[in-house]
Amino acid sequence: TYRAIFVHVDDSEPCARRLDVATRVARAYPARLLGAYLMPSANVMPFASVMLPEEVVQRRLQENTDLQHDAEARFRAAATQAGVTSVDWHAPAGNPLEAAILHARYADLAVVGQPSRDEPNVAFATELANAVIMGSGRPVLFVPYTGQFKTVGERIMIAWKDSRESARAVADALPLLKDAKKVFAVAITPDAEDSLQD
Repeated sequence: TYRAIFVHVDDSEPCARRLDVATRVARAYPARLLGAYLMPSANVMPFASVMLPEEVVQRRLQENTDLQHDAEARFRAAATQAGVTSVDWHAPAGNPLEAAILHARYADLAVVGQPSRDEPNVAFATELANAVIMGSGRPVLFVPYTGQFKTVGERIMIAWKDSRESARAVADALPLLKDAKKVFAVAITPDAEDSLQD
């Protein structure tokens, strides 16, 4: 089963889909839900703060604090609505990509989103998704930036290759696979003489 699920929370419109998917999976297993507010650094650098009027620096800091509080409120409201009672919230300082990898590494499943081309922070969102996938060593549930998801995990397709990576991916997905209504395994062989048995 999944006991801890990490979800990336930000200010983008697709974040609501991520929260919806993450809370439904957390409720189903049931798992502790960890939300982390991770955004590209918008802090005023020390050398710049010396050059800017104090009120500008304070306004920027207040805006960042307000955005963080709004994100936490959305996270907690989504968890409450889904009936998830075991939650943790973090808004870590420092490098957000390193924080994303660290949070995902200590969860059983990470939920991140597909970046939208219309998203203001598309480069950062792409970096974060890649960092979690390549750096955490944990399974990642990738939520598309568009569409409605009435169900999660009822029909699953396994893209199989006779490799260590495929075996690991299937093992990591076992909680979802055991609960799925249908599981399809697809393998594409480069050699026409290769045959696959059902």
